[in-house]
Amino acid sequence: MDAGKVQRYHSAPGIPGNQTVADHTWGVMALLFWMWPEERKEVYIAAMFHDSEEGDLGDIPAPTKWGNRALKEELDNVEDKIRHSRGIPTPDLTDIEHAKIRFCDHFELMFYCYRETKMGNRYAIKPFRLVQPFMEENLEIIGEPCEEARLLIDHMSVDVYKLGDET
Repeated sequence: MDAGKVQRYHSAPGIPGNQTVADHTWGVMALLFWMWPEERKEVYIAAMFHDSEEGDLGDIPAPTKWGNRALKEELDNVEDKIRHSRGIPTPDLTDIEHAKIRFCDHFELMFYCYRETKMGNRYAIKPFRLVQPFMEENLEIIGEPCEEARLLIDHMSVDVYKLGDET
């Protein structure tokens, strides 16, 4: 249960650390249900526990993992061991199901950063832009999300790109 209390964005200068893993996980679950309401129960279980190991490891910055494939693979192994040792469910999922969870994970990050930019926080531009290629990578696996999601992503992207460069 401590994982839900872990603060996100602690290493991102200028991004307030007021979002917890629990807040983020709720957003991921809501997005998953919005886009794929008929998904198998196991997908929702995997999404619910996707950051559960952060109670032990903390929130390792996403750009750190994105920029170093070997480190990400090692961290994935450590995270799996933590989940196993704690008896946290790890359902068998298809590649498409995993991609849907990753997409929602990234979409929630993008949405959080978008809200920050709308409140004038130009520091949120950088993580917003950094996550976009990973969202597109997952879309190649799963196909397009619901039309409303694509429209929202496109709208947010246009809005943020109008702001220019991050500080």
